[in-house]
Amino acid sequence: MKHLLMLFVLSFIAVSCSGESEESSTSFSSSTISNPLTLAVDAVVEEAQSISGVIPTSSLAGASTQGLYQPMTAGGFGDEWTTTLTGLMDDREDSTETSPKEWMGIQVDKDAERTNGSKISALGRLENSLAIFCAIGVGLGSSSTYPSNGSHSVTLSGSVKTAIESQCEMEIEGEMEGATVSLNFEDAEDTTYYDKKITINAGFTQVYYVRYDTSEINIATSETSSVDSENDYISRTVIAYDLTTNILKLEYVSGPNSTLGNTDKHVDAYRLYIDGSSADKGYLMGMSYDDISSPMGTDQTETTHYLLAGKPEAIKDEVAGQTVALSFMSDKFGDTNARQACIDASNGDIATDKDNSLACSLTGTDVEETETGAEILISGYDNTLYASVSSSTTLSFDENTFATAVFSEN
Repeated sequence: MKHLLMLFVLSFIAVSCSGESEESSTSFSSSTISNPLTLAVDAVVEEAQSISGVIPTSSLAGASTQGLYQPMTAGGFGDEWTTTLTGLMDDREDSTETSPKEWMGIQVDKDAERTNGSKISALGRLENSLAIFCAIGVGLGSSSTYPSNGSHSVTLSGSVKTAIESQCEMEIEGEMEGATVSLNFEDAEDTTYYDKKITINAGFTQVYYVRYDTSEINIATSETSSVDSENDYISRTVIAYDLTTNILKLEYVSGPNSTLGNTDKHVDAYRLYIDGSSADKGYLMGMSYDDISSPMGTDQTETTHYLLAGKPEAIKDEVAGQTVALSFMSDKFGDTNARQACIDASNGDIATDKDNSLACSLTGTDVEETETGAEILISGYDNTLYASVSSSTTLSFDENTFATAVFSEN
């Protein structure tokens, strides 16, 4: 199963910067094969990636996002913004240490990968979570409607393999060429949020719920990757895209298929909100949590957490003076204090006189003063809530509760 999961790019680790700007095209090409599955993937990825590059690394241009709360008391970064921080790792470079500036740039770089090819950022993991969905859509061929209910199959012939690799930006290993993937389409048990339930069997089983119509795109999926007792992980992606209001919401959770507190357990949680209307708002929240056991008995936890706010379209259009509101907390600093600043979207530096400020192009949220949804998820982590999706799986937050709502549960 491990090799099949890697084959379909379904392990959610990774990252290596390509040097493209935020204006580069999405990883998913314009659809050659067009049907509700491929069109849903294209639309979601294109909108989500408007926030790509919001904090430039040394090799990227910028972008931005808006926040929701009044600035609270917290400290600025000072020289720490560009100074290598012990324990803060650049996973693109075989786990070398890096600065908060470069680390945050990596978190919003859709192309960032580890040396093993796995994705690092929330945007990269979004692409990974939809890759097999895209591949199945390509394999089914062009159609204006969903496939009929019942059993279907996709044979990975040479031409299908080539089309999938081109359109979905995923690699199918040689031994899989000619293999057949079994699918089953059925109506969702409850059609409030989704129209279809798709069960995919490719040596492992994965379930997708989907709705694609002229007013909304909703997708929910989860997977379990079990290598051994120490590497048994789940991940879940839930997407709601309102095409009428042009508002995209997304949550992603990856963690152990067990309770926390066992050896070396890691949890990632992301939340994305983009208002692509004339309001031009983008918010991104991320938390990385490690529970590390020591043979000396000195167990410890490590957490890095951030909230971003800015205006993606204004940054893409290079509107002058755009800044990104960032509130950042990491125990790598040796404390649990928030650090915040308005970041210049053109170069990733702290804007003049804007250290220790969230009064940016869009006002930001202080992670230290706000009880965030990601913190609630970690403190009450229950793997059974994220190991599957159902026809009732939906997102619990809106713009006003972006940083505070509990992550959606099954």
